[in-house]
This record gives sequence, structure tokens and C-alpha cells, in this order.
Amino acid sequence: MEALRFGVGIDSPGYNLFATGLSGSGRATTVRAFLNEIAVHLPTPGDWLHVHNFDQADRPKILKLPAGRGRELAADMERFIQQARQQITHAFETERYGERRRELATQMAHRREPMIEELGDFARKRDFGIEATPGGIVAVPTHQGKPITPEDVERLSESEHEDLQRRGTEVQTQIAIIFRRLGQLEREGIELLASLDQEIARFAIEPLLHGLRDKYAQEQGVVEHLGRIGEDIPNHLPDFRQTGPESAGPQPTSPLEAALASDHTNRYRVNLIVDNTGLDGAPVAVETNPTYYNLMGRVEYRATFGTMFTDFRQIKGGALHRANGGFLILEAADVLRNPFAWEALM
Repeated sequence: MEALRFGVGIDSPGYNLFATGLSGSGRATTVRAFLNEIAVHLPTPGDWLHVHNFDQADRPKILKLPAGRGRELAADMERFIQQARQQITHAFETERYGERRRELATQMAHRREPMIEELGDFARKRDFGIEATPGGIVAVPTHQGKPITPEDVERLSESEHEDLQRRGTEVQTQIAIIFRRLGQLEREGIELLASLDQEIARFAIEPLLHGLRDKYAQEQGVVEHLGRIGEDIPNHLPDFRQTGPESAGPQPTSPLEAALASDHTNRYRVNLIVDNTGLDGAPVAVETNPTYYNLMGRVEYRATFGTMFTDFRQIKGGALHRANGGFLILEAADVLRNPFAWEALM
């Protein structure tokens, strides 16, 4: 007992205790009881969590919170995701949002009409009409406003035919120019609509984020992470609202893509590696099967439509994580029997 007290009092890296004796002499029971007596007077270590890294997805970030706050944050983020879905969906169903969409559509139409009229005037001055076909817009030669038949074209003289081809080429070139401008206008419209959607989403989730920032104002890491969530959600609105024909975002083309899209909100959850809720003092962890993975933790995978995926939520802690800030009790013989366990501990 004096040796145990002396050994526990050496608070320096690399110092460990090794107790040996006859089987059945009560070594494990004595050590555990002694450490429990010591641990209750030591400070309680905090909770450890993994959260998504928005800059490098394969390098999760670590957050440390006071004991019990980790479980609280995990529950808060679950509620946040549910409430964000409701708020965003409601925001896109309001009359105000519909009015702003119609205003954008009217604005785009007012900018599109002069281009179409310009193309029509250009073609008419060259005795051509504009006709929409399944293959696109084509120029049709006309005479006194009526289309010229192929038979009429064949009766033209060589010079008239050459003149017709020249004018037709000019019109086709102008069609290409106008359609490039219309394409650019269409892209601008999509961008404006996306900006509107993002603005609406930010307005919808800001009260939720504001409440969480106030609650965790003393935890700088949590506040920064909430800020990144607020920036990320408006860029992934299909995961929070019902997509339909009017949605500007791409639609899933396969069940796998749909599953991955619905799984995207997992990045806003947290992975509670160490939960010290209710712990009085320091932890005393006992690992009866000290394999490499049971000591060090592991990265697990999940199957989705026959494909294996992993992310920060699949990281599972080991005995060293649970014992962090306290004590870890191991059977030395068991450690040596498990491949890589001893080397990993050293």
C-alpha cells in the first residue's frame, strides 16, 4: 500500500505501476479499491468530441468541453438539425419568398425579351424568319413575310442563291451570338435564385444558431464550429428542404446519390468520444480485453447500397480515451498476448 501511494504520487510521464503476486491474493481488487479512493479527490476531466472539419473532411476536429457538456451539445445539435429543417422548409413556403421569386423571373424576362426582339429584327431585315425546332432555333428564308418553300429555293438563280446563303449565314451567326447571351442571362438567373435561397436560409437558421452561440459562449471551439455550420447549410439546401421541379439544385439521379444527400446533415452532428457525465472525480478504467483496438480505438465503416463509407462519427474511442485524466488498469499478461498492444502503449 505504501508503494501504491508513492507510485500514484509520481505525476510524471512514463511512470506506471506494476503489481505482482500470487493468483487469488487480491491484487486487482486492492488496486482498484485504492485507485477509486484516490480518484474521487482528483479533478473530473472534460468530455472529448469529434466534429466535422469543413476544410479537410478526413481530418476531424477535436473539441474539449466540461464534463457533461458533451452529451448536452450532442443533443442540442440533434434538435438543431430537426428545427433547421422545419424553419427552412417553412421559410420557402412563405408568400414573401414566392413574391421575390416572381420578381426575379420578371426581371429576367424583361432582360430576355429585347434580345429575342433584336434577333427577330436582324432576321427580318435579311428576309428571314426565326423558327423553333426540336433541334434548336433555325433561320427560315421568307418572302413578303411568308416562308419560302424548297421548290422556290431551287428556282433561284445562282447569284440569288449565293445571296440567300450569305444572308442565312449572317442570321445563323447572330442566332449563335444571341443564344450565348441568353445562356449567360440564364446562368445569372440561376445564380440570383441561388443567392436568394441562401439569404432566406440564413435568415431562417440564424435565431437557432444565435441561441446555441449564447449557450456555449464560453467554449470558443464550439462557437467557431457553429459559425462554420451557418456558412455551410445555405450551400446544401436540398438536404433541408423538399426538392422539386422549381429547385435550382441538382436532383439525385440514383438511390445512392439520394442516400448520400440525406446523409449530408450528419456533418452537423458531433461524435462524443469520451462522456464523463455524472463522473465524480477522475476515471478508473478497467480493460479486461486489451487488444490494440480496444486500447487505441478504431475507425468503423457503414454500408450504403453495397459501398462502404466512413466519417468522423465512425471513430470509436478506446480504453486510453476513457481513462484520460485518471487511471487505466490492465492485466500485463493480457497486454503482451495481444499483437501490437504493448508497442502501442509504449
